[in-house]
Amino acid sequence: MQKTELSLYNIINQLFKAQQHKKSFVYIPYTIESKKLISFFYKKGFISIIQIIEKNNNINNKIISYYKIYFNYLHTSISLFNQIKFISKPSKRYYISYKKINKFLLKYRSCLTLIKTPYGYFSLVDCLYFKIGGEFICILS
Repeated sequence: MQKTELSLYNIINQLFKAQQHKKSFVYIPYTIESKKLISFFYKKGFISIIQIIEKNNNINNKIISYYKIYFNYLHTSISLFNQIKFISKPSKRYYISYKKINKFLLKYRSCLTLIKTPYGYFSLVDCLYFKIGGEFICILS
């Protein structure tokens, strides 16, 4: 299991748990994978403000960068998603082709789906528009 794959699931889970506990913001380590994922959630309207903060590590005097992410809430207290279901897992991957997207789109019309493609993270509707497939990561409802 690679570190970026593990961090992808940890980032999604950390965002979900922070939003469930009605946190106003959360810190996410600054990586290339987290940058792509956070920009996806920002475009979809789950995140309102993104700040980059640098902190000094006291152990080895390294400067570590973090994202400080502020959430969007409906009516100030209702979270935008209540349930998360991981389809692909680090031990078992599930890929969806462009031809199967219509079938899944009918089933998950009211949910936000996260698909990892070579071009970044997309929803099912975006994959249908760009005519691409990818790894089916999770469903947020």
